[in-house]
Order: sequence, then C-alpha cells, then structure tokens
Amino acid sequence: MDILIRQHIEAEKKLLPIWLGVEKSEVENRHLTLSGIVAITEIKNILQVVSNLVEALSDGAPSRGVIPGWENPSYRFLQGLGEVNLQSSDGSTTTIFEFLLYGKEEEYPFWLAGKIYSKKQLLEYVAKIIGPVPERIRRIVGEDGFDKLFKMCVEHDLHPNNFY
Repeated sequence: MDILIRQHIEAEKKLLPIWLGVEKSEVENRHLTLSGIVAITEIKNILQVVSNLVEALSDGAPSRGVIPGWENPSYRFLQGLGEVNLQSSDGSTTTIFEFLLYGKEEEYPFWLAGKIYSKKQLLEYVAKIIGPVPERIRRIVGEDGFDKLFKMCVEHDLHPNNFY
C-alpha cells in the first residue's frame, strides 16, 4: 500500500479504490494516506461503476471513447486492427503484421488469449486482409513490409488472391 501511495504522489499514478464492505473511517484508520483519495463504495449498478471509473480516468475530458465490452481484443489483433503486448501487460506492443515480419521462428507457436496459433495460421489471417484491404497493412509496415508479408503468404500456400 505504501508503494502505491508513493507512486500516486511522486509519479502521479492514478488510484481508483473500490471499497467493499468498509466505511471511509475504517480505511482512514488503517491507511491515513488514503483519506484524500476518492473511492467507489457502491457497486449495485456495474455500468455506473464503469462510467465513474472512465470519468475519473479521463481527467475531466468533455468527450470520452469507451471500447465496448463486446469488442474482443484478440479479434482486433487477428484482423490487423489492434496490438497486443508481448510476454506481459507492460511488454513491447506488436501488430499481427509486425509479429510475422520480425518474429523469429523460435517464437512460434504464438499464444493469444488461451489459443495457440502457428505461423501459418497467423499468415492465413493476414492473407485474408491483404486482398481486400492492403492499405491497412501498408500503413503499418510500409511497402517493403507489405511485399514481404505477401511473399510469406504465398510461400505458405496462402495466396491472398484466393481469399477474395
């Protein structure tokens, strides 16, 4: 707790405590340094809790974007629309395109959200994107990266023209 408080003060790290079954006075008696930090104490309406958290995290911005709960991060990664962190939540980020271009053979198979993907399986996702939306890939990895990915797909019998 002391480390979190120090980071809150020194590094301006946000703390958003949720107090369940305790009163403010109980928290203050145990950790006086939490006395000035606002906490959520009521969670009967989970949507309201999420809304309160977003409001607190947005530093009072008048407009806020919230990723809907149905938006699956794995799907976004596999469709070339999002990134994942490698190895841990603070690891380097990569797109499916970058992982295929710069990943080493010993980094396969690739685990994502409980499922294992071979290099060929990842390339199949990319082959399905190259045909209809090549600009998405070019925007991320440039023309050379696009050409390399196209060649990798063909080498794995996944010619992009077969998917559209």
